[in-house]
Amino acid sequence: MALNPPIPTLIVGLGGSGAATVMHVKTQLMNMYNNVMPDTVGLTVFDTANNPLAQFRSGKQERKSGASYGSIELEPREYGHLGGRARDLAR
Repeated sequence: MALNPPIPTLIVGLGGSGAATVMHVKTQLMNMYNNVMPDTVGLTVFDTANNPLAQFRSGKQERKSGASYGSIELEPREYGHLGGRARDLAR
């Protein structure tokens, strides 16, 4: 039985914990929709570390259904590196 796509949603993660949460959500969606992200869901991570989170940058790995988020990667459009100046940017 095919699943209906989710309602239009934007999920935003801030910092390392936010990135891990977005990756977990992406893993669940990929598992539910046969390794394809629904078009109705947008994901964005804003990295606030001084150095980019290498584990969340895009690569070309193939994943197997049911795999943990270690094999899921963000697309370039899903990841933004703000640098370690997040507090300055918020002022």
